[in-house]
Amino acid sequence: MGKPFKLQPFQKLFIRAIYEPHLGLRRAVRRAILSMARKNGKTALIAAIVLAHLVGPEAVVHGEIYSAANDRDQAAIVYKFARQMVELEPELAKEIELVPSTKTMVARRTASVYRAISAEAGTKHGYLPSLVIYDELAQAKNRGTHTTRTA
Repeated sequence: MGKPFKLQPFQKLFIRAIYEPHLGLRRAVRRAILSMARKNGKTALIAAIVLAHLVGPEAVVHGEIYSAANDRDQAAIVYKFARQMVELEPELAKEIELVPSTKTMVARRTASVYRAISAEAGTKHGYLPSLVIYDELAQAKNRGTHTTRTA
């Protein structure tokens, strides 16, 4: 954290595999899994994807973006990375309202919302996500949070 974000070659491949148009469609990939060892840039990549969906080329009006994790501390990590990216980039800071107390960001132009949530919060229904990223899904005690968010 604290340095400019530059995509590594494997991150570029992952992004292209998901976001490049396929067969004339805007984007054919609806679900993707990225698995890698710790300290390889996964969290920074997740934060960048979150911001692309919040105010970047993937943004939609009134979008709901969630990064979920198994506990509050883990969920806060992606938010912290994304927050730092916003704070370090004046153009992003103009576009995004930060609400650290609730680990939330709001896009000023589209009213889209990003929230970092944990499985500890339960499996509340009522979400209509435009993007869900679940960190460490393999370690989830149950699939309730993932299923509720993506169903």
